Amino acid sequence: MYVVGSRLQPPLLKVSRDLHEPTDLITVGCEPQPTSVLAPPPPTITWFIDGRKVPPGMMSKYGHSLDGRYRGVSVNLHGQQVVEAGGSVQLECQVSLGRLLQRTTRTIRVRMEHRSLASAFSRAGLSLEPTSQRRTLSVAVELLLLALLALRNV
Repeated sequence: MYVVGSRLQPPLLKVSRDLHEPTDLITVGCEPQPTSVLAPPPPTITWFIDGRKVPPGMMSKYGHSLDGRYRGVSVNLHGQQVVEAGGSVQLECQVSLGRLLQRTTRTIRVRMEHRSLASAFSRAGLSLEPTSQRRTLSVAVELLLLALLALRNV
């Protein structure tokens, strides 16, 4: 016999931080909240990224309960995937039990690489340490001014 309580609670999402790096492996856990729902069966957990159902290969079992069973399901994303999606994705975890359905959403953000003079120097193998930063920028400004003067005289 299965006894179902009056309500299924929205699931709990667990993530390590709000802003991730492009090199991070991002794991977000989802688990049903304890309720008056008696098992079996446990609620079904379904993940969505930007409204699309997550394929099984991107999910894994998550957390252990006292009886050794898993409490939830996590979704695993590479930070670069989020960068390629524009820097953020909307994750949604749904728990369902029969006709009962609850969901929780979370926006996952990844730091986007900003193109700047400092990053251009870094990519070129040059350093912008505080002692050489002013000198390097001064040389860059001088070169820019010379290039503008050359264009003006053409």
